[in-house]
Amino acid sequence: MFAQSVHVVDMACARRLQLDSPIVEGLYVLVALAGAAPRLLFRSSDNGSWSEEAIAAFPTARGVGAATLMSFSQGGTPHAELHLAAVTDNGHLLAAVHPYNATSSAAPQDVESTAGDRGDLRAVSLASTVGIDTNSVPLVAVTAQGRLLHSFGSGGSWQPFDEVVGSTVAGKLPADVIDADAVSEPMASSYLAVTGDGHVWMASQFSNGTWAKWLDLETYIGTYSGGGVSGTYTAVADVGTFSAVAAAVTNEGLHVLGVTTNGRLWHQLRSNTMPVFRDVEQVGVGQDVGSFTAVACA
Repeated sequence: MFAQSVHVVDMACARRLQLDSPIVEGLYVLVALAGAAPRLLFRSSDNGSWSEEAIAAFPTARGVGAATLMSFSQGGTPHAELHLAAVTDNGHLLAAVHPYNATSSAAPQDVESTAGDRGDLRAVSLASTVGIDTNSVPLVAVTAQGRLLHSFGSGGSWQPFDEVVGSTVAGKLPADVIDADAVSEPMASSYLAVTGDGHVWMASQFSNGTWAKWLDLETYIGTYSGGGVSGTYTAVADVGTFSAVAAAVTNEGLHVLGVTTNGRLWHQLRSNTMPVFRDVEQVGVGQDVGSFTAVACA
């Protein structure tokens, strides 16, 4: 799809599920490019083919986000659409809505005009959502000062930004946030953050409003037994210095993907008995395909 000279700086993806014919299931991939506007690709689940979809022009972006929204109405027709977001090269946040099979998106709109101006932004992520009579998706953004912000909305209508770190009962983090992602589930919303010290953290807000505290995803609980004693202990599986994170939920549970500064791609399934990061190229792909700088999953 791209010429060899194209340089990708960030990407985001979202799964499109079939509501009715002629909608085809597949994967949307929004790609931020150096010196050019982001481009939207679609991979069909029917035959694996790739195509490019026309979207309204975003400016050159340093970070992008994408999510699908499926809204069911009692007695009405289900509604689905793709939501897009981009942090411009000058740190401003824009968003647009792209209906399935549309020839173009609505024009990108200024998120900060309703969510609030929080200065220079460096990263953004949207969380795919299924709900009843809703037109909003969750959004997380990272500022150049290392703050993690949360809002929800669509297009040019967003709730005021809330601080996720420090202002919630999830507590503070030991270093500034440099990248983040969010996952929306029926019972909880999970927030993933990479901090400047190279660690990946997760906190969850449950449907009753309570929070689980930040958890370092390179730690896990082990068990021991023998000699008439048994118990648990906290262990550390340090795989490197993380720079980017992405997460998605499947029937297996919450999948977390991360990139380390040495170009390795790591995966962790949170529903495992002892969740640890494993090298994707060694365990999954079985070959070294190069150095990774960004990651997205859906």
